[in-house]
Amino acid sequence: MYTQCPGCGTIFALRAWQLRQARGRVTCGLCQTTFDAVQALSEDLPGEPGAATTDGAPPSRSAGGDEVRIPALGPQMSAIGRLLPDDSGDRPVDLQALVGERSTAGERAGSGPEAADRAAEPGGSEADWEQVLAELRAGQRPARAPGAGTRPKRRLWMTAAGVLVLAAALVHGSYLYRAQLLELPGTRAWLSAVCAVYDCQLETAASYDVIEVEERWLEPDPRRDDALMLGGVLVHTGERRLPYPEMRLTLRDLDGHVTGERWVRPQDYVADSRLRARLGAGMEPGARIPVELYVAEPDGGAESFSLSFRPVE
Repeated sequence: MYTQCPGCGTIFALRAWQLRQARGRVTCGLCQTTFDAVQALSEDLPGEPGAATTDGAPPSRSAGGDEVRIPALGPQMSAIGRLLPDDSGDRPVDLQALVGERSTAGERAGSGPEAADRAAEPGGSEADWEQVLAELRAGQRPARAPGAGTRPKRRLWMTAAGVLVLAAALVHGSYLYRAQLLELPGTRAWLSAVCAVYDCQLETAASYDVIEVEERWLEPDPRRDDALMLGGVLVHTGERRLPYPEMRLTLRDLDGHVTGERWVRPQDYVADSRLRARLGAGMEPGARIPVELYVAEPDGGAESFSLSFRPVE
Protein backbone atom coordinates (compact mmCIF):
# COMPACT_ATOMS: atom_id res chain seq x y z
CA MET A 1 0.00 0.00 0.00
CA TYR A 2 1.09 3.58 -0.68
CA THR A 3 0.31 6.94 0.87
CA GLN A 4 1.34 10.46 -0.12
CA CYS A 5 2.19 13.51 1.98
CA PRO A 6 -0.25 16.33 1.14
CA GLY A 7 2.37 18.90 2.10
CA CYS A 8 5.32 18.05 -0.14
CA GLY A 9 3.95 15.23 -2.30
CA THR A 10 6.45 12.60 -1.07
CA ILE A 11 5.20 9.06 -1.65
CA PHE A 12 5.67 6.39 1.02
CA ALA A 13 5.18 2.65 1.02
CA LEU A 14 3.27 1.34 4.03
CA ARG A 15 2.84 -2.09 5.51
CA ALA A 16 -0.09 -3.14 7.66
CA TRP A 17 2.02 -3.38 10.83
CA GLN A 18 3.29 0.18 10.33
CA LEU A 19 -0.19 1.58 9.88
CA ARG A 20 -1.34 -0.34 12.94
CA GLN A 21 1.49 1.13 15.05
CA ALA A 22 0.76 4.65 13.77
CA ARG A 23 -3.00 4.30 14.33
CA GLY A 24 -3.37 5.94 10.95
CA ARG A 25 -1.63 9.23 11.84
CA VAL A 26 1.87 9.88 10.50
CA THR A 27 4.28 12.81 10.20
CA CYS A 28 6.28 13.43 7.07
CA GLY A 29 9.98 13.49 7.88
CA LEU A 30 10.69 15.99 5.08
CA CYS A 31 8.16 18.76 5.63
CA GLN A 32 6.85 17.72 9.07
CA THR A 33 3.27 17.68 7.81
CA THR A 34 0.97 15.49 9.90
CA PHE A 35 -1.71 13.69 7.94
CA ASP A 36 -4.06 10.72 7.97
CA ALA A 37 -2.34 7.94 6.07
CA VAL A 38 -5.62 6.04 5.73
CA GLN A 39 -7.33 8.80 3.75
CA ALA A 40 -4.43 8.94 1.29
CA LEU A 41 -4.01 5.15 1.17
CA SER A 42 -3.91 3.50 -2.24
CA GLU A 43 -3.08 0.05 -3.59
CA ASP A 44 -1.44 1.71 -6.59
CA LEU A 45 1.05 4.53 -6.76
CA PRO A 46 -0.58 7.99 -6.48
CA GLY A 47 -1.09 9.20 -10.02
CA GLU A 48 -0.22 12.84 -9.58
CA PRO A 49 2.20 13.84 -12.29
CA GLY A 50 5.64 14.82 -11.05
CA ALA A 51 5.04 13.65 -7.44
CA ALA A 52 8.17 14.39 -5.47
CA THR A 53 10.31 11.79 -3.75
CA THR A 54 12.82 12.00 -0.95
CA ASP A 55 15.76 12.68 -3.27
CA GLY A 56 13.80 15.08 -5.51
CA ALA A 57 13.65 12.57 -8.41
CA PRO A 58 10.31 11.58 -9.98
CA PRO A 59 9.10 7.99 -9.80
CA SER A 60 10.84 5.79 -12.37
CA ARG A 61 10.04 2.40 -13.87
CA SER A 62 12.35 -0.52 -14.36
CA ALA A 63 13.48 -1.79 -17.70
CA GLY A 64 10.67 -4.32 -17.68
CA GLY A 65 8.16 -1.49 -17.42
CA ASP A 66 6.24 -3.09 -14.57
CA GLU A 67 8.08 -2.45 -11.32
CA VAL A 68 8.07 1.12 -9.94
CA ARG A 69 11.03 2.28 -7.91
CA ILE A 70 10.57 5.28 -5.63
CA PRO A 71 13.47 6.41 -3.42
CA ALA A 72 11.07 7.33 -0.59
CA LEU A 73 9.69 3.80 -0.40
CA GLY A 74 10.70 0.88 1.78
CA PRO A 75 13.46 1.26 4.38
CA GLN A 76 13.98 4.96 3.66
CA MET A 77 10.63 5.62 5.22
CA SER A 78 12.05 4.67 8.57
CA ALA A 79 14.61 7.44 8.34
CA ILE A 80 12.27 10.25 7.34
CA GLY A 81 8.89 9.14 8.65
CA ARG A 82 7.88 9.32 12.31
CA LEU A 83 4.70 8.00 13.84
CA LEU A 84 2.78 10.35 16.09
CA PRO A 85 2.14 9.29 19.70
CA ASP A 86 -1.45 8.34 20.47
CA ASP A 87 -3.51 10.17 23.14
CA SER A 88 -2.50 7.72 25.86
CA GLY A 89 0.77 9.55 26.38
CA ASP A 90 3.04 6.74 25.08
CA ARG A 91 6.31 7.70 23.42
CA PRO A 92 6.37 8.20 19.62
CA VAL A 93 7.14 5.03 17.73
CA ASP A 94 10.28 5.26 15.62
CA LEU A 95 9.85 3.40 12.35
CA GLN A 96 13.59 2.98 12.04
CA ALA A 97 13.62 0.85 15.18
CA LEU A 98 10.65 -1.12 13.92
CA VAL A 99 12.30 -1.79 10.57
CA GLY A 100 15.46 -2.86 12.40
CA GLU A 101 13.49 -5.30 14.51
CA ARG A 102 11.82 -6.68 11.39
CA SER A 103 15.16 -7.13 9.68
CA THR A 104 16.61 -8.99 12.66
CA ALA A 105 13.52 -11.13 12.94
CA GLY A 106 13.77 -11.86 9.22
CA GLU A 107 17.33 -13.07 9.54
CA ARG A 108 16.23 -15.47 12.24
CA ALA A 109 13.14 -16.63 10.36
CA GLY A 110 14.72 -17.10 6.97
CA SER A 111 16.21 -14.83 4.35
CA GLY A 112 15.13 -11.76 2.46
CA PRO A 113 12.63 -8.96 3.20
CA GLU A 114 9.61 -11.21 2.70
CA ALA A 115 10.77 -13.52 5.46
CA ALA A 116 11.32 -10.51 7.76
CA ASP A 117 7.80 -9.31 7.02
CA ARG A 118 6.33 -12.70 7.86
CA ALA A 119 8.33 -12.95 11.11
CA ALA A 120 7.39 -9.49 12.40
CA GLU A 121 3.81 -9.26 11.15
CA PRO A 122 1.13 -10.67 13.51
CA GLY A 123 -0.80 -13.16 11.44
CA GLY A 124 2.20 -14.11 9.29
CA SER A 125 1.82 -11.73 6.32
CA GLU A 126 0.51 -8.41 5.04
CA ALA A 127 -2.85 -10.06 4.43
CA ASP A 128 -4.51 -8.41 7.44
CA TRP A 129 -4.83 -5.03 5.71
CA GLU A 130 -8.60 -5.37 5.80
CA GLN A 131 -8.56 -6.04 9.53
CA VAL A 132 -6.29 -3.06 10.25
CA LEU A 133 -8.35 -0.70 8.12
CA ALA A 134 -11.54 -1.94 9.72
CA GLU A 135 -10.11 -1.24 13.16
CA LEU A 136 -8.97 2.25 12.23
CA ARG A 137 -12.22 3.19 10.49
CA ALA A 138 -14.25 1.88 13.42
CA GLY A 139 -12.16 4.00 15.80
CA GLN A 140 -10.80 0.94 17.62
CA ARG A 141 -7.39 0.96 19.20
CA PRO A 142 -5.09 -1.87 18.18
CA ALA A 143 -3.81 -4.08 20.99
CA ARG A 144 -0.95 -2.63 23.00
CA ALA A 145 2.23 -4.19 24.14
CA PRO A 146 2.41 -5.23 27.81
CA GLY A 147 3.03 -2.27 30.10
CA ALA A 148 1.79 0.31 27.56
CA GLY A 149 -0.91 1.54 29.98
CA THR A 150 1.43 2.06 32.93
CA ARG A 151 1.92 5.79 32.42
CA PRO A 152 -1.77 6.66 31.95
CA LYS A 153 -2.65 4.66 35.07
CA ARG A 154 0.08 6.39 37.08
CA ARG A 155 -1.11 9.77 35.83
CA LEU A 156 -4.67 8.85 36.81
CA TRP A 157 -3.57 7.91 40.32
CA MET A 158 -1.60 11.15 40.65
CA THR A 159 -4.64 13.16 39.54
CA ALA A 160 -6.87 11.32 42.00
CA ALA A 161 -4.37 11.95 44.82
CA GLY A 162 -4.24 15.65 43.93
CA VAL A 163 -8.04 15.89 44.00
CA LEU A 164 -8.12 14.24 47.43
CA VAL A 165 -5.49 16.65 48.78
CA LEU A 166 -7.44 19.66 47.48
CA ALA A 167 -10.69 18.29 48.94
CA ALA A 168 -9.04 17.78 52.34
CA ALA A 169 -7.63 21.33 52.22
CA LEU A 170 -11.08 22.71 51.36
CA VAL A 171 -12.74 20.88 54.26
CA HIS A 172 -10.07 21.91 56.77
CA GLY A 173 -10.11 25.52 55.57
CA SER A 174 -13.89 25.57 55.93
CA TYR A 175 -13.51 24.32 59.50
CA LEU A 176 -10.95 27.01 60.40
CA TYR A 177 -12.88 29.89 58.81
CA ARG A 178 -16.43 28.68 59.40
CA ALA A 179 -17.42 31.84 61.28
CA GLN A 180 -16.51 34.03 58.32
CA LEU A 181 -17.98 31.61 55.77
CA LEU A 182 -21.27 31.50 57.65
CA GLU A 183 -21.78 35.13 56.67
CA LEU A 184 -22.01 34.03 53.05
CA PRO A 185 -25.47 32.93 51.88
CA GLY A 186 -25.97 29.24 51.15
CA THR A 187 -22.99 27.96 53.15
CA ARG A 188 -24.75 26.71 56.29
CA ALA A 189 -25.52 23.22 54.92
CA TRP A 190 -21.92 22.72 53.76
CA LEU A 191 -20.48 23.98 57.04
CA SER A 192 -22.87 21.79 59.03
CA ALA A 193 -21.44 18.79 57.15
CA VAL A 194 -17.89 19.99 57.90
CA CYS A 195 -18.69 20.28 61.61
CA ALA A 196 -20.12 16.77 61.53
CA VAL A 197 -16.69 15.57 60.36
CA TYR A 198 -14.74 17.64 62.92
CA ASP A 199 -17.30 17.29 65.74
CA CYS A 200 -17.30 21.05 66.13
CA GLN A 201 -19.87 23.76 66.70
CA LEU A 202 -21.05 25.55 63.64
CA GLU A 203 -20.86 28.95 65.37
CA THR A 204 -17.61 30.25 66.86
CA ALA A 205 -16.81 33.11 69.22
CA ALA A 206 -16.09 35.22 66.13
CA SER A 207 -19.70 34.71 65.01
CA TYR A 208 -20.80 36.95 67.90
CA ASP A 209 -18.57 39.89 67.03
CA VAL A 210 -21.72 41.44 65.54
CA ILE A 211 -23.31 41.82 69.01
CA GLU A 212 -22.90 45.25 70.58
CA VAL A 213 -23.75 46.24 74.15
CA GLU A 214 -25.68 49.49 74.67
CA GLU A 215 -27.27 51.27 77.63
CA ARG A 216 -25.15 49.40 80.16
CA TRP A 217 -25.51 50.15 83.85
CA LEU A 218 -24.06 48.89 87.16
CA GLU A 219 -25.36 49.73 90.68
CA PRO A 220 -25.69 48.20 94.16
CA ASP A 221 -28.61 45.87 94.79
CA PRO A 222 -31.01 47.78 97.10
CA ARG A 223 -32.17 44.49 98.59
CA ARG A 224 -28.71 43.25 99.57
CA ASP A 225 -25.59 45.07 100.75
CA ASP A 226 -23.19 42.56 99.25
CA ALA A 227 -24.82 42.31 95.79
CA LEU A 228 -24.76 44.25 92.55
CA MET A 229 -27.28 44.80 89.78
CA LEU A 230 -26.11 45.28 86.23
CA GLY A 231 -27.68 45.31 82.86
CA GLY A 232 -27.72 46.62 79.32
CA VAL A 233 -29.11 45.94 75.86
CA LEU A 234 -27.58 43.48 73.38
CA VAL A 235 -27.98 44.69 69.79
CA HIS A 236 -27.61 42.16 66.96
CA THR A 237 -25.97 44.14 64.11
CA GLY A 238 -25.39 41.14 61.78
CA GLU A 239 -27.42 39.99 58.80
CA ARG A 240 -28.37 36.43 59.82
CA ARG A 241 -30.09 34.76 62.73
CA LEU A 242 -27.77 33.66 65.57
CA PRO A 243 -28.35 31.18 68.37
CA TYR A 244 -28.32 32.84 71.78
CA PRO A 245 -24.73 32.70 73.11
CA GLU A 246 -23.25 32.19 76.53
CA MET A 247 -22.17 35.51 77.98
CA ARG A 248 -19.00 36.13 79.99
CA LEU A 249 -19.30 38.84 82.62
CA THR A 250 -16.03 40.43 83.70
CA LEU A 251 -15.98 42.87 86.68
CA ARG A 252 -13.16 45.41 87.16
CA ASP A 253 -12.12 47.88 89.87
CA LEU A 254 -11.17 51.53 89.38
CA ASP A 255 -7.67 50.58 88.22
CA GLY A 256 -9.03 48.20 85.59
CA HIS A 257 -7.99 45.06 87.46
CA VAL A 258 -10.29 42.07 87.09
CA THR A 259 -12.06 41.38 90.39
CA GLY A 260 -14.61 38.81 89.23
CA GLU A 261 -15.61 36.74 86.23
CA ARG A 262 -18.32 34.21 85.35
CA TRP A 263 -20.11 32.66 82.37
CA VAL A 264 -23.88 33.12 82.18
CA ARG A 265 -26.35 31.07 80.10
CA PRO A 266 -29.08 32.79 78.01
CA GLN A 267 -31.93 31.81 80.33
CA ASP A 268 -30.13 33.59 83.18
CA TYR A 269 -29.38 36.91 81.48
CA VAL A 270 -32.36 37.55 79.13
CA ALA A 271 -34.62 39.93 81.06
CA ASP A 272 -37.71 39.78 78.82
CA SER A 273 -39.87 36.76 79.75
CA ARG A 274 -41.34 36.60 76.23
CA LEU A 275 -37.88 36.31 74.70
CA ARG A 276 -36.87 33.69 77.29
CA ALA A 277 -39.79 31.58 76.13
CA ARG A 278 -38.46 31.68 72.56
CA LEU A 279 -34.73 31.18 73.10
CA GLY A 280 -34.67 28.32 70.58
CA ALA A 281 -35.69 30.72 67.78
CA GLY A 282 -32.39 32.57 68.14
CA MET A 283 -31.57 36.25 67.77
CA GLU A 284 -33.05 37.99 64.75
CA PRO A 285 -30.89 40.51 62.86
CA GLY A 286 -31.51 43.95 64.37
CA ALA A 287 -32.95 42.49 67.59
CA ARG A 288 -32.46 44.34 70.87
CA ILE A 289 -32.20 41.97 73.85
CA PRO A 290 -32.53 43.46 77.39
CA VAL A 291 -30.01 41.97 79.85
CA GLU A 292 -30.29 41.98 83.64
CA LEU A 293 -28.12 40.20 86.23
CA TYR A 294 -27.72 40.07 89.99
CA VAL A 295 -24.26 39.10 91.22
CA ALA A 296 -22.40 39.00 94.50
CA GLU A 297 -20.03 41.92 94.93
CA PRO A 298 -16.41 40.72 94.68
CA ASP A 299 -13.92 41.40 97.47
CA GLY A 300 -12.08 43.99 95.41
CA GLY A 301 -15.30 45.77 94.52
CA ALA A 302 -16.55 46.52 91.02
CA GLU A 303 -16.75 49.82 89.20
CA SER A 304 -17.23 48.59 85.63
CA PHE A 305 -17.94 45.46 83.65
CA SER A 306 -17.51 44.05 80.14
CA LEU A 307 -19.36 41.32 78.21
CA SER A 308 -18.11 38.82 75.66
CA PHE A 309 -19.80 35.86 73.97
CA ARG A 310 -19.27 32.28 72.78
CA PRO A 311 -21.49 29.49 71.43
CA VAL A 312 -23.45 27.55 74.02
CA GLU A 313 -21.59 24.30 74.67
